[in-house]
Amino acid sequence: MRRQIRMRRKIRTGRQIRTERQIRMSRQIRMSRQIRMRRQIRMRRQIRMRRKILMQMRRQIRMRRQIRMRRQIDSSEEADSNEETDSNEETNSKEGSGLNEETEVESTSSKTSDSDNSNGEVETGSETNDTSDPNPASTDSAGEADNVLPVEHPTCDCWRRECNFCEDLSCAIKHDLTSYTLNVTSTVNRSLLNTVVLYDSVGNMLGTFQWNRRGIYLTGCVGCRTPRKLVGRHPPEEPLTWTLSIIEGVLQLSVNRPGKVSRPYTHKLRGQCKKHYQDVAFFSFQKMPCHHSFTLIDTMVPGSMFDNTCRGACPA
Repeated sequence: MRRQIRMRRKIRTGRQIRTERQIRMSRQIRMSRQIRMRRQIRMRRQIRMRRKILMQMRRQIRMRRQIRMRRQIDSSEEADSNEETDSNEETNSKEGSGLNEETEVESTSSKTSDSDNSNGEVETGSETNDTSDPNPASTDSAGEADNVLPVEHPTCDCWRRECNFCEDLSCAIKHDLTSYTLNVTSTVNRSLLNTVVLYDSVGNMLGTFQWNRRGIYLTGCVGCRTPRKLVGRHPPEEPLTWTLSIIEGVLQLSVNRPGKVSRPYTHKLRGQCKKHYQDVAFFSFQKMPCHHSFTLIDTMVPGSMFDNTCRGACPA
């Protein structure tokens, strides 16, 4: 009996020891899991904080770069404006002297004609009229016809040294996009961006308008995907005629497809964007090929670099 009691006691103690060990092991496993979870949470928090710090650093670097670029642009624009004012004064003085000479010539011719009529010398008057050849007028008209730009003009690229990389207004066209529209004929695909550089009345570069089948972009204000219904199933190789305007703070882009009417894309500018683009007086084209063209209207005044061949850059 004593032996049986001893054996039972041993079995009970062994079971208790086993259960205690299991409980300890389970506690240790739980504690290790909790420690691992806490470490992972801490690591994630640290990674998030580092990412935020990196983003802030990148933003600060971008802002500093933008400030530097703006300062450089302002300084270059001030120098260009000073040069333009000097050139405008010279041209105005030349034009005034030319007008004075023309008025003097007209007065002398009128005096001679009056004296001829008063003396009654009809024959001499007729001879003088015959000898006055109309060739100068014809040559002037011919010269003006040579200088007149066609209605459909190629989109001259302003990203050249002659244009000071789109900073010289001689490669731009004076046109108020806040009151009138701009019609351009070009191919619209997924790779090439149709780029229009916008300037204010003083000549400061405001930004660029870009678009293709992927997206529509206006510097600092608009960045979205191009609606599918805007272009439709038009072949990307064939050119399209599209119209751009920023009238009353509303950016509008419409596509004229043959036989089809598409809804225009409109975006209402607000706040600083509306103030920034409320004075668009000049525009130019950047990195667009010669087979693209735009429509010249009476309100447009092209710069000196705009001719039929874009000063030799495009074929005649």
